Amino acid sequence: KNHSYTTSFPSPLAMDHKSGRIPMERFRSRVGKMTLAWPFGTADAVVLLSGAVSDETNAQKTVAMHHWLFDLEFPDFLFILTRSGKLIAWASQKKLNYFPKDLSLAIELVARALPSSPEADVAQLKEILQKVKGDKPKAVIGMITKETHIGRFAEDATKGIHSAPGIEVLDCREAFSQVLAPKDSDEEELIRKASKWTISLMQHHLFEKFQDVIDSEERITHQAFCSEIEQLVEDQDQMLKLCSTLGLDASLADITYTNIQSGKQFELKHGTMPSELQLSMEPGTFLLGVAARYHEYSCCVQRTYCIDPDAALKRAYEVAYGAQLVVLEKLKPGAVFKDIYLAAKDYVEKSAPDLADRFVKQVGFITGLEWKDSAAVIQGQSQRKVQPKSLFVVSSGFEGEPGQGRAIWISDTVMVPETDSGSCEVLTSAQDRRPTAVHFSLKEEAEADEPPEAPAPSKAPPVPKGRAAKPKAAPKAKVKAAPKPKASGKENRRQPAVKAEKLPTRSTRVSGQNPFAGSKVIMPEAGKVRAVRATTAQVKEDMAEQVRLEQMQVELREQKLEEIKKRFEEQGALASTTTRAAGPVQLGECEAYGSSSAISARFGNRKSVHVDITAEAVLVPMKGAIVPFHCRTIKNMSRLSTDGVEYLRINFFVPGTGKSADDFPIGGPDRIYVKELVFKSKRKDNFDAVMGEFKEVQKKMKEKDTLGEVKKNTQTEQMTITPLRQPPLIRDINMRPVLGGGNRRSIGTIEAHANGFRFSSRGTSDKVEIFYSQIREAIYQPCETGSLLVILHLHLKEEIIVGKKRTFDVQFYTEVAAQTEDLNMRRAGSAHDPDEILEEQREQELKERLNKTFLDFSKKVEGIPNCGLTFEIPVQALSFPGVPNKGTVHLFPCTNALVAVQEWPPFCLDMRNVDIVVFERAILSTREFDIAFVLKDYNQLPVRVTMVPSKSLDKIKSWLADMKMIWYSVSMNMQWSMVMAEIRKSPEQFFENGGWDGWFGAGMGDDDSDEAAKDDEESDFEDEDEDDDEDDDDEDDDDGDFAVEEEDDDDDAEMDEDEESGESWDELERKAERADRKGDLKRAGNEKAVSAPNTKRPRRR
Repeated sequence: KNHSYTTSFPSPLAMDHKSGRIPMERFRSRVGKMTLAWPFGTADAVVLLSGAVSDETNAQKTVAMHHWLFDLEFPDFLFILTRSGKLIAWASQKKLNYFPKDLSLAIELVARALPSSPEADVAQLKEILQKVKGDKPKAVIGMITKETHIGRFAEDATKGIHSAPGIEVLDCREAFSQVLAPKDSDEEELIRKASKWTISLMQHHLFEKFQDVIDSEERITHQAFCSEIEQLVEDQDQMLKLCSTLGLDASLADITYTNIQSGKQFELKHGTMPSELQLSMEPGTFLLGVAARYHEYSCCVQRTYCIDPDAALKRAYEVAYGAQLVVLEKLKPGAVFKDIYLAAKDYVEKSAPDLADRFVKQVGFITGLEWKDSAAVIQGQSQRKVQPKSLFVVSSGFEGEPGQGRAIWISDTVMVPETDSGSCEVLTSAQDRRPTAVHFSLKEEAEADEPPEAPAPSKAPPVPKGRAAKPKAAPKAKVKAAPKPKASGKENRRQPAVKAEKLPTRSTRVSGQNPFAGSKVIMPEAGKVRAVRATTAQVKEDMAEQVRLEQMQVELREQKLEEIKKRFEEQGALASTTTRAAGPVQLGECEAYGSSSAISARFGNRKSVHVDITAEAVLVPMKGAIVPFHCRTIKNMSRLSTDGVEYLRINFFVPGTGKSADDFPIGGPDRIYVKELVFKSKRKDNFDAVMGEFKEVQKKMKEKDTLGEVKKNTQTEQMTITPLRQPPLIRDINMRPVLGGGNRRSIGTIEAHANGFRFSSRGTSDKVEIFYSQIREAIYQPCETGSLLVILHLHLKEEIIVGKKRTFDVQFYTEVAAQTEDLNMRRAGSAHDPDEILEEQREQELKERLNKTFLDFSKKVEGIPNCGLTFEIPVQALSFPGVPNKGTVHLFPCTNALVAVQEWPPFCLDMRNVDIVVFERAILSTREFDIAFVLKDYNQLPVRVTMVPSKSLDKIKSWLADMKMIWYSVSMNMQWSMVMAEIRKSPEQFFENGGWDGWFGAGMGDDDSDEAAKDDEESDFEDEDEDDDEDDDDEDDDDGDFAVEEEDDDDDAEMDEDEESGESWDELERKAERADRKGDLKRAGNEKAVSAPNTKRPRRR
C-alpha cells in the first residue's frame, strides 16, 4: 500500500479543485510541449488508457500522466493525442464535465453510450480509431504496453486496439518517461514543499524516535518502529498541526514508506518493507529512510548512522559519501547514465579497492509524480541522457559484510540544473550526511562514567550514565527542532525499575541485588510505607473537608430557596423583566416610495427588472406598469439557465415561511400573498446586476438593523471621552476583535482617560471608545507558564460595534513570543547551547517586563477618580480545562467571574448572575463531567462547560464554596430547555416541591451510580464496587477505614498483594476515600438528619 498513488474519483486534487475543472492553461501548455517535441518516434498518435481503481493495477506511469495533464486521475478513461495536435477524450459524461465547455483547444469529447455494454463500447472505439487513422491505410498508435489495467472497459479497449485492422501498437514507455522528467516552475514549487515535508518527517519523527530507542534500549521490531511513524498521517489533528507549521496543506501530504534496518541483514533497495526482526542494540550501522509525497510529487532521504564505529567502518562511510559527491558532480544535462555510474565506481576502486565488490549496482533514478521511473535508472548499462530540470534520487553505499552486516547507504533528492554550467541542488541537505554528523560514539563516554567495580563487557558497547532503558511509552507526536546527531544529547534520565526481560548488560545499574528480580513484585523504595501513611492522612483530611462542604450546602440550599421565593414575589416571575431589543423591522413598517409618481419621476417607463438601492426596493414590470417590492419582503433570489434562456426567480416571505401574519400590513379577510415571481430573458447581464444589487441592499439593511439595535440598547450613545492631560497608556498593543478592513490584526495605542478607554489604531484613523460605565468585568491576565500572551480583557454590560460586528468582549494583548514557529528555520541545538540559554533568558525577561507594564497600567486605571474599575487576576492554581465553546481551553476562576480569555472567542461568565451550579455525569466511573451554570434569569438556558476532568471536581467545589454558591450533582445530562420551560410554566409547583431540591436534591447526590438513584433512601455516597454493595452494608463503619492505619505491621505484605493485583497508589487512595466518605456521612447523619423537601421522584432528562 505504501506505493499506491491512486485517488478516489472524482475528487480533484489540486490547483483548480474549487472550480471542479481541469486547469486548462496548464493542460494546454503541456499538451503543446508534447506535440511540439513529439518524442514518440513513428507513432501517429499516443493513447493513455486507464481502468478501474484497484490494488492489482500496475499503471504508475499512466497515473502520473493523468496528474501531469489533468491534475487528477480519471478511472475508465481513454485519452488520445495525435501528431497534429488533435485530442480525443472518451469516458462517461460525468468525467467529461471536468472539461470546460468553452474550449479553445481542439479536443473532441466522446461520451460513452448509455446504457453501457461491451457491444456499444466496441462500436464507439472503432469510430474513434477510424478518426485517428483517417484516410491512411495504416496508423501507428503508441501505448504503455507493459502496464496492467483492471476492469471491463480497459480490457475491452486494450483488446480492441490491438485487434483493430490497420492499427499497429508501439510501446512508448520511455517516451512518456522523457515527457515527465523535466520539471516546470509549478512542479518545482510542489517538489520543494514535498522536500520540506520529507525532511520534517526525518528530523522530527524518524531520527528523534531512533535516538529515544537507542537511549532507552527499548525492545522494538523494525516494523513496529515504522508503524508508529506512519500512524502520524492517520491522526488528522496532528497532521493539521504539523503541516500548519510548515505552511502545507495537510490533505495533500502523505507518506510513501518508512524504513529502518539494523543488525546483520540489510537490503539496499528503496521501498523495502521493514522486517519483523528486533532493532539491534549492538555496535554497527543503522539505516533510516523515509519517502513522502506532497500533491503526488515524491521526495526521499536515506541516512546511515554508525554506533561506535571502528576505523574500517568510518573509512567505508567516507568512501560512500565521496562516491555520492562524484555522482552529484557528474549529474548534469546531457550526461549519460552509464558514465555517471562508472565514474562513481572508478572512485570507489581507487579509494578502497577492497570495497568495490560491495558497491551498489545503481546510484539513482528519476522521481516525481511517479515514485521510481524504472526506465530512468542510473546504472552501468543505461545509455539514457540526463535532461535539464530533472528530479533524481541519488544513492551511494555498500552492501553488508557477510555475516556481520554493517551496510552503508546514503540517498538524497536532487534537482538537475538547467544548464551544464550549473550544479545540482540537494533538496534534502537539511538532514546532515557528513561523516562527522552520523557517527555516535558511546563507548568512551560510558567508560568515563562507569564505576571501576562494574566494567562493561566487551561484547556490548557501554552507554553513558543515565542511558538505561526507560519504560516503553507511546510514540511522540510533537514537532521539535532537529537535535544534533550526538548520542549523548539526553542526560540525567531516571534509573528505571528492573525489567523481567533481560537486556544487554550495561554498567549503569545500581549496586545491590533485588531478590525479586524477574518476578512481578516491585520492592518499595526507602520511606515508601511512611509516604503511604502520610498520603492516607491527607486523604482523610480531604474527605473531612468534603463532608463539611456537603453539610454547608444543606444550609445554603435552604437560603437559596428563600431567595428565589423573594425574587419571585418582587418581580412576579422567575425570569428577568427586562425586554430584549426589537428584532428586524416589521413588514408593515416598510415603505419604499411615498407615491407612484416618485417611481416614474426617477425611472420613467423602464420596462425591466431593476433594483433601487436608495429606496431598498426591487421594481418589476407587471402588465405594463412598474410594481415596487420592498427588499425586506423578499426572502431570496435564484438564477437558472436552460436551453439558452435565463430565468430569475424571486421568492417572497409569506406567513409560515419565516414570517407570521402579524408581521404583514393589516388587510382584509380576503387578502392573498405573492409567493414568487419568475422572469425570463435571453440575456443574463441584467439578471446578474439585479442579483448583485439585491445582495448589496441586504447587506446594508443588516448593518443598519445591527447598528440601530445596539444604539437602542446602549445608554452611552451621547457620552464622549473626557481626556486627561497625561493618560496612562500602552503602545504597540493588539486588539481583538479586529477593526476590519481586511486586516488580520489591529495594532495601536490604548489610553485610559477620565471616563473611559480609547484605542487608536496605528496607521489609520479608526478609534474604539469604551466607557467605564459599560464594563462589567475587567480582567488582567499576566503571561505565566504555558502562555505567550499578556492580556487586558473587558467584558461589557452592553454590546458595542467593533469592525461592523457586535461584541460583548474587547481584549488588548501583547505577544511575548511568536505563537507559531517555523522549525525548519531554526538551527539544531542542545539543552546546553549558550545561544539557546540566552534566548530563554531574554524571553523570561521580556515576560517580566510586559507583566509589570500591564500591571502598572491596571493600577493607574484603578486610581483614576470615579473610575470604579477593579482588575481581577485569574487564579492559576484553581484553573481547570473544559470546553465552553468549541475547543478545549483552560478556565480560570476570578473573584466574581469564570474566564478563559487566552483563546478567541473568549469565555467570560459573571458568577453574580448564576443561581446554582449543576455537575452533570459526576460519577466515579467517568473520566470527565460537565458543568451547567443556571442563570438567575430563567428565560435563558444554562451556560454549559463540558469535558471537565473528574480530578478537578474537588477543586471546583472548594472554589464554589468560597463564593457561597449552591451546587448539585446528577449522573446524566439534563434537557435544560424542557427543565426551564416547566419551571417557568408553574413556579408555584416549583416552590411546593422544594425548589431545585425537587429536581436534584434526593437520590442524585455526588458519586451516585445508576442503581443508587433508584432508591431515595440510600446514601448519597453509595460505593460503586459490586463486592462492597453486598458486604459493606452489614459491616461496622470503622471497618471501612484504610488498613494502613490499623495494621502497621502488615504494610509490606499489603503492598505486595496490591502490586500483584495491579492496583496503583491512586486507586488505593480513591478506594479508601469512598469508604471513609461513606462512614463519615453516616456518622454525620446520626447527629443531624438531612432530608430533602421534595415530594416527588427526581426527574431524569
